[in-house]
Amino acid sequence: MAAAEPKDVAAKSISIVYRSSTQIAGVAAVLTFQRQTGEVKVAIPSLTDSDETISISVADVESVKANDYLESSNYHWVLSIRLRPTGPKEAGSCRSLQGKLYSLQFHSKEDRDTWCSGLQSAVAAVSRTRDGAEVTKQPRTIFKVALKEPKLDMLASMKVHMERNEEVKVADIDVPEAKSSADDIRRRTKDFIAAHEVDSAEGTSLYRFLRTVVQRAMMEKETAAIVDKIQNRSLDRVLKEAPEGTLSVEGARTQAEAQLQQLSEEIEQRLGERGTGVAILSMMLRQNIEKMRRINSLTAQVYEKEKAPGHSVAVPRQ
Repeated sequence: MAAAEPKDVAAKSISIVYRSSTQIAGVAAVLTFQRQTGEVKVAIPSLTDSDETISISVADVESVKANDYLESSNYHWVLSIRLRPTGPKEAGSCRSLQGKLYSLQFHSKEDRDTWCSGLQSAVAAVSRTRDGAEVTKQPRTIFKVALKEPKLDMLASMKVHMERNEEVKVADIDVPEAKSSADDIRRRTKDFIAAHEVDSAEGTSLYRFLRTVVQRAMMEKETAAIVDKIQNRSLDRVLKEAPEGTLSVEGARTQAEAQLQQLSEEIEQRLGERGTGVAILSMMLRQNIEKMRRINSLTAQVYEKEKAPGHSVAVPRQ
């Protein structure tokens, strides 16, 4: 029987802290999954002079659970693996490992959740085969995601290509502008996975991709709005918007300056994402704001030279 392969973990090694029923103190270890044998390997360099490797067969696992522990304001992201009551014998010993509990502590919640989902799927697949249950449907896997032009009132739209037993299915995911928060996207991803019978292990990758696309769309839209607002704070525009004769050149320049300053302070909050790309974009937008300030200052000087001091400027209106 071919070993079930957890998605997203089969080809990866990851550093963890290992504990078990017989190894209470945590030790540094390296976790891998062997696709050919269906075994979880825990390599522990520090226990002996030569590396000690613990093998956990997926076929012997009863349960895989994720647990979050809070200690001194820090979270520990733990994956608990318990063997079945009819577990194997320990190598070179008559002692049974049945019911033994392994505790694998990860350095990030994201990695822990990926391994948890993958191993749970593998254990479920082996359990169905072992118990003789007829597997009528295997979960679909995603092999392609293609962006498309967003529909009306949508921030992002994409086509998801899935397959199961060489049968291909294509379905759309649309994210409305009104429901684009991280929680909204997480729910939409979960609903899509359930509705189309997609392997649950695909959920994390699909969520990340969808979240990234939505963040970029929101950033592009907000950037365009900020640029438009900068252009609207030109001295000529401010004077034209004011009732005729009610605003002096200096008053208009002061008003525009205050609005541009407020806009400059709101840039990061409005873009809504952190990272190098946002930092560069914020710098460019502030350069545009500074450029508009200089233009307004020069324009005000021209107006003041043409008009007598203390007079309001009559701006031609169309």
